[in-house]
Amino acid sequence: MELEDLKQNGIDIEDGLKRFMGNRQLYKRCLAGFLTDENYVEFVKSASAGDWAKAFEHAHALKGLSGNLSMKELYSTFCELSEKLRPKTAVEIKDLAEKAETDYKAIVEAIKSLD
Repeated sequence: MELEDLKQNGIDIEDGLKRFMGNRQLYKRCLAGFLTDENYVEFVKSASAGDWAKAFEHAHALKGLSGNLSMKELYSTFCELSEKLRPKTAVEIKDLAEKAETDYKAIVEAIKSLD
């Protein structure tokens, strides 16, 4: 699979390549690095445990990471999650967390299929 095939999973390849000054190999390496980032796992653990401060930290980190990699859908979802979690108090995030999980899993599978 090539980078262009990732578009269907919410990744804006053209924007991503601009951010990486057209360096396809560097962009692919950074996308692959996304697979080993622990922020999503930690976000899920923190949110499940009701640790809203930690959940906010991980959601905010994922917002930045997904934005830098031009993962538009995931970025949008984590923008919303970050704002809901910013007060670091109990909030209803079930629907957003489910959307984040769907978007995250789709991106992970797409990145795994890169050549």
